[in-house]
Amino acid sequence: MSQISTNIRYESAVAYIRKGWATIPLHHVTADGSCSCRWAATDEDHGAGGKSVAKHPLNRGWQSGAAMSLADAFATWGEDAPDSNIGIRTGRVSGFWVLDVDPDNGGDVSLQRMTEENGPLPRTYVVRTGSGGTHYYFSMPLFEVTNGSNRALAQAFGPGLDIRGEGGQVVAAPSVTGKGEYRVLDDTEPAPAPGWLLELLQAGVAVTPIVDSPVVEDLPSVGDLNARDQDRVQRYAERVCEMSAEEYREAPPGMGNAALFRAAVSMIEIAQSPWNTVTVSLVHTMLDRARRDRRDVHPAGGGQDETEFSVTWESARNRAIGQGRALPPDPNAGVAFDPSLFLPADEVPDTAPPQTRDEAQSLVDEMISKLMTAEELANLPAPRPIIRGLYNRSSGVWTIGAPGSFKSFIVLDQAACIGTGRPWQGREVHQGLVLYIAAEGAAGMTLRTRAWQKRYGPMTGVKFLPLPIRFKDQVAWATLEAVVHRLQPVMVVIDTQARVTAGMNENDNGEMGEFAAAVTRMEQAAGGACVHVVHHTGRNGGDARGASAIDGAQDTELKLERIEPRSSLRVKLLQDKQKDRADGGEPITLKLEVVELGTDPETGEHLSSLVVAERDPFSPIPVPAWVSDLPEVKRNVVTVLNDHGRVLGMTGAEIIRSLKERGMKNGRNTVYTALNELIEEEVPPMNETLLVREGKARFLLNRLVFECESGPVLSVPEAS
Repeated sequence: MSQISTNIRYESAVAYIRKGWATIPLHHVTADGSCSCRWAATDEDHGAGGKSVAKHPLNRGWQSGAAMSLADAFATWGEDAPDSNIGIRTGRVSGFWVLDVDPDNGGDVSLQRMTEENGPLPRTYVVRTGSGGTHYYFSMPLFEVTNGSNRALAQAFGPGLDIRGEGGQVVAAPSVTGKGEYRVLDDTEPAPAPGWLLELLQAGVAVTPIVDSPVVEDLPSVGDLNARDQDRVQRYAERVCEMSAEEYREAPPGMGNAALFRAAVSMIEIAQSPWNTVTVSLVHTMLDRARRDRRDVHPAGGGQDETEFSVTWESARNRAIGQGRALPPDPNAGVAFDPSLFLPADEVPDTAPPQTRDEAQSLVDEMISKLMTAEELANLPAPRPIIRGLYNRSSGVWTIGAPGSFKSFIVLDQAACIGTGRPWQGREVHQGLVLYIAAEGAAGMTLRTRAWQKRYGPMTGVKFLPLPIRFKDQVAWATLEAVVHRLQPVMVVIDTQARVTAGMNENDNGEMGEFAAAVTRMEQAAGGACVHVVHHTGRNGGDARGASAIDGAQDTELKLERIEPRSSLRVKLLQDKQKDRADGGEPITLKLEVVELGTDPETGEHLSSLVVAERDPFSPIPVPAWVSDLPEVKRNVVTVLNDHGRVLGMTGAEIIRSLKERGMKNGRNTVYTALNELIEEEVPPMNETLLVREGKARFLLNRLVFECESGPVLSVPEAS
């Protein structure tokens, strides 16, 4: 029986896996306080109260095994071993090492001496152990950190300070060992260790520690700003660094070093500007994490090794010496802005307040004239799908996912299908102009569009605006709305929300509510367009990142999750939210394929990109919900045709044979009666039959009816 609903260990393991940490199951504490392992009865360390109770891995070969997937986590904590503790492998495999402070062996005294002599440790991920000790997680430096006791640490500061590095593991919260429960004290990302501590760990490996650069003195400092401006410019600095690191992570193969250099220079200049608190060591950590993530984003060769990364990093440090950034201006300070200037003269609304009673009563009469009865509302046209069964026109759609979940590839594929009129994954589209706001710039789209056109032909009907239009820039955003009004596209793509909301607090419901309202205005400006926003999931990988105001504004939310193994380049599209539908629909599995693009003539670099593979036309689509309302025999016939005869159809004999193979005991005459009724009786509102006859003997599903999102109005009597 599944323990999913109540097992906090499962939820925690999933969170660790989504962080990219190599998670493993450990033994647990039994009812008598001993370890669940086979040594509990013979070894006092594993018996009740022993020092090793529930702290060692459940399985052999954990040091070199494949990283645990979400499916593995379900099988372990959700089904087979829900009581297992959680361990995390340390070292390169997880991207961090751990300083283990053991007070039972004097570690607390040694730690105090160490920090008194060298200064406090930086803020980082911290766990309180079951025995009252502390685990400090630090990001991996550019050398191997050896697992075990460290002689240099012991000689310098005393006993009780151990290292968990390559080949090691630590017990993770909320595990419970024989000594007690593990708890997270600080849930921030693992930070780089200070240089003096790294020097003690190097063991002869020559590496230059990452140290912070001097700030540029002729710029304003944090203390020169009021509280509002401090908050505004700090968010700006952090967002610039996030977007720069993302640009490097997403850069096409062959362009990684150039993207890394640009990102590093930009981020170091931010760190050297005294009006914010970003540090160069934080910049290095962000970029090194992006380097590791590139292996998932571009599996067909696209990452720098540590040596290449270090060379490019040092080049950027040299370029940025003495350079800072001017204080970012407040885009709304002192601006007298009239958005009506961007509208055609005959569409400027009259917003002046009434001057007389008659004018006021006229406004009241006008509003009353817009009231509608329930019958009038019911007779309005149904929502028009833009991709049948997925999302409609006049709607706000958010596609969300973690980094490396191929969000932009998939939204670009949908945009290209809408622009060209190609079915998307077997679903009909409403063809029309698509305006694609590539807010991350043209570089990220160059190889993607080239690959799509090589595979599928010219990408007509899509216009790209490769500019980071910022919502807080009132003039730029009003200009964009005017462009949408003039072009009247059927869909506008905003890729990504983080780019266009730079400088805003994405956790503030007020600010994000303003952005959501702007999405609705843009739908209306195009006369009923779909506005499709690409966004990230939060740290836990669940909902969209940031304020809940975005959730309330969505008509549709599509979430992308990578399918293990990641090398398969498969992703699951989950319809998390569909307004006015009881459920979000069946998940869609998508496969991405590598398209070779030759060699860059200037650099000689190998070029490639990914495209979304076409859906196999012979494979079944999810059976629409309305099929369950059909009488049993007809429901069985429709299901068999969907599974086995979507393209070529099936004969009556083939249908009967398939029904028998499924254990459905429908007689021959009953099946043929149902088939005849299904090809003869038209159903509203399409006035089409559910089946059509192909030639003399083959039956086919009528796709116009079968793939209709709302379904027919069924009143067909049960076949006898």
